[in-house]
Amino acid sequence: MISPIEFSALTQIEINSHIVASLLYVLAGLLLNSKNGKLRFYRPLQIACYATAITQLSVTALKVSWLASNTVTLIEMANLGIWAIALWRLLENSTGQTVKTIFKSSIMLIWLISSLLLINKSMVWLPSITTSHMALLVGPILLTLIILALIEQLFRNSSRPHRHNLKFLGIGLLVMMFSELYSLAYQGIFQAVDLTSRNADGFIHSLIGLLFILGSLRTQPEATIVVSRKIAFYGTALLSAGVFLLCISLAAYYVQLNKAEWSDALQMVLFVFSIICLCLAATSRSIRANIQVFVNKNFFRYKYDYRHVWLNLIKTLSNASAKEDFYLHSLKAAANVFASRGGALWLKNESGQLQVVSTWRVTLPENTSVDSHSPFAQAFIDREWVYALGNSGSNLVNPFSEHLPEWVNEIDNAWVITPLIIGDKLTGFFLLTQSANTNPLIWEDLDVLKTVGRQLASYIVRQKSAEQLAEAKQFDTYNRLTAFIMHDLKNLIAQQALVVENAHKHKENPAFVEDAIRTIANSVDRMNHLLKRLQSGPQPSSQQRAISIHSVLLEAIRKSVDRQPIPTLRDRADDVSITADHDQLIMILMHVIRNAQDATSNDGFIDVSVVAEQNSVHIDIEDNGCGMDKEFLRHRLFKPFESTKSSMGMGIGAYQVREFIQGMGGKLSVSSEINVGTTVCITLPIKRGAVSEHATRRIIEDDNRAHIESLAMRNGQNPSSMESTEKTESTESTESTESTESTESTERKTSSRRG
Repeated sequence: MISPIEFSALTQIEINSHIVASLLYVLAGLLLNSKNGKLRFYRPLQIACYATAITQLSVTALKVSWLASNTVTLIEMANLGIWAIALWRLLENSTGQTVKTIFKSSIMLIWLISSLLLINKSMVWLPSITTSHMALLVGPILLTLIILALIEQLFRNSSRPHRHNLKFLGIGLLVMMFSELYSLAYQGIFQAVDLTSRNADGFIHSLIGLLFILGSLRTQPEATIVVSRKIAFYGTALLSAGVFLLCISLAAYYVQLNKAEWSDALQMVLFVFSIICLCLAATSRSIRANIQVFVNKNFFRYKYDYRHVWLNLIKTLSNASAKEDFYLHSLKAAANVFASRGGALWLKNESGQLQVVSTWRVTLPENTSVDSHSPFAQAFIDREWVYALGNSGSNLVNPFSEHLPEWVNEIDNAWVITPLIIGDKLTGFFLLTQSANTNPLIWEDLDVLKTVGRQLASYIVRQKSAEQLAEAKQFDTYNRLTAFIMHDLKNLIAQQALVVENAHKHKENPAFVEDAIRTIANSVDRMNHLLKRLQSGPQPSSQQRAISIHSVLLEAIRKSVDRQPIPTLRDRADDVSITADHDQLIMILMHVIRNAQDATSNDGFIDVSVVAEQNSVHIDIEDNGCGMDKEFLRHRLFKPFESTKSSMGMGIGAYQVREFIQGMGGKLSVSSEINVGTTVCITLPIKRGAVSEHATRRIIEDDNRAHIESLAMRNGQNPSSMESTEKTESTESTESTESTESTESTERKTSSRRG
């Protein structure tokens, strides 16, 4: 176990002074590194500062017996050589001229010989070279004189801006070299080390380090200092801690000189006191804030690092979570910029009142609403005024202080009130309580407050717009569902109106009554289905099942025979199964067919054809109606609430058809030409497994029977007599019926196109 080394109070002071000096040299090197675009020019000085810091640390190690005296002397010799090289490089950079080679060679030769002599004296195992004490001092003295000559040449030949920047650095270096020259001369004359200069060496180098820092901060008039505020802050904090420890060491030395009985105990008390003070300073928010203000005032042109403030504000605002109240989040973001401990936010409502919407670590009195047209708020609009309150410590004249609401005086530690403005419109304001920084407000604080207020205003308005957009989307969804249901109800009303229209003529006809009941029952079923969809929302999977494509087409055609021209199913392929909502698919096909009937004259044609492929089935509904132009097809056909039927249509049928088909995994395409006709092609995925021929034949027979009954009611004839008249045709084979329908359709199509 290593036993602790005991030092006198004076030795402790010397050690602390050398440590402080090394820290100052390191800080000077960091500041030289921050010169705006001048790093190449100041690089030699920066390296020399670091070398001097290492030299001071080696002296500290010598005092605590970690290094030998000869090793420290060798390090000091290396430091002199580095300063000589740094100055000649700086002279070349400043004047733009190269130093003569013979001069460089002389410096390097003197440095090399002196270093070898010191190494020979330090290393016992090397061959011994007999040298006097004075001979060992000749090299360092010559290097010191060369450095002084280089300083004189540097100031004589440098341009005025460079001389301006090097003024304090040169003075500090002159003091360093004269101190070194005095120490070497004393050793050469008296053959001993001057204890007084040795004890004061740490303090002298601390003063030189301060001069180096001042010189590092000097810039050309057009240059700006861009040293990091964080580095300056921690450097100042470390320097303050070093000065404090140095003062404690001086106090301990004074106690030791008195040699009282209580001196040892008092030294222990001072040591514990210093540790407690350092811990309190490190954890105190106000002390850190005041150190930061000191750095901003004395080392920087501006109080705020605007880039850092802006990036942090944007980052804080953009990191808001969906669950967090964005009013509170924006208030915290503003308070974070000024290290405020709390605040409140007011926003304008629909009635023009500014009402509080969020508070954070502050207690507000009741009824804090403000009229947006009051003189208090008018100052925000006219002057973008920032109210500096009593705890701000501001000496700025406040001509609008009389307009402050009375409840402001009831808020503890109220610091400042800032408007939220977008353009020239007031959206609200926010209040912040006193910050950890107790310095009074200045013009720079007010500018940052206004900028933060504008940024928060745009953020809050954007968030409110996003909420309104989400709400509008919900209403849009509801309105779209309502429009679909209204469209279906319109079709149901049309069916009921047809029944009412024919009731006066055929109310005594049992077949008509039966057909009317069936129509009403179908309408009731569809209305119940619509009501269920409206109450529980769309449930696409629950109503879907495997259905025959032929049966769906035949039922859709059967329900469309009450209008002219009557659609015809032709070019039937093998029946296939698809998975769909049976009622919904029939309604979709009926809509396409009825649109074709509306666009086609009574003597025209509507042909429905089916083509089955390996994985899909194509349904083509073709007519020779009025057609549509390309512009309508491209931009308006599937746009909701766009229609060619004037007030007769709602303009959502085509959109509804497309959405349903795409929801089934199918495709919808439309081709049309003015005065030629329109073809609607529906492609649906098929489910493998054919429907039985017997089921298809029975569906066709039912379709023919319903077709006869509908024609009878429309023509005012007896359905029974008409059914007996058509009995022979209805009992023919299905193939013959299909052939006849196909032939009639072809003839109508040919005659229409010829016409």
